[in-house]
Amino acid sequence: MTNFADGTNLQYLAILQAAVTSAFGLRLRVSNPVRARQALYRFRKEFGDPSFEDLMLKVSPDDPEGELWLLNKPTITLDAGNI
Repeated sequence: MTNFADGTNLQYLAILQAAVTSAFGLRLRVSNPVRARQALYRFRKEFGDPSFEDLMLKVSPDDPEGELWLLNKPTITLDAGNI
């Protein structure tokens, strides 16, 4: 069973909550966007909050080595100027 109160999971929760409450989503600076995306998708699934299902996690085409986009599906456009 996942301990959602540990430090890493609290950070994941804060990131997903910030993204879901943002108008378009977030741009997240990370050292490994693919790994960060996998970790956030896994956390989202285990946490089970349906509000997080409207988020799409995408490696930035502008900075694929250092940026992850968390996009709100209802307002999604892949124009970097919108996030």
